[in-house]
Amino acid sequence: SILNVLSEDERIRRGSYQVTVRVWLTHEGRVERIKLASTSGNRELDSAIEQALEKVSRVKEAPPIEMPQPVTLRIVSRG
Repeated sequence: SILNVLSEDERIRRGSYQVTVRVWLTHEGRVERIKLASTSGNRELDSAIEQALEKVSRVKEAPPIEMPQPVTLRIVSRG
């Protein structure tokens, strides 16, 4: 879900960057909060990424109950 939202925005898709994202999920898979934990170093790109992440409301599969929160994801684009 997160990668789909990021790939929909050309500013994000064509960039070459690496960011770390923290995601808080409910046991049903609903996204409670998403926050950039590390940035790309480009304020405009980071802003576009944050705006795109605000569109994510749910993930396809709910996390296991014992999964620690937040879930940390490293996203790398070699646009």
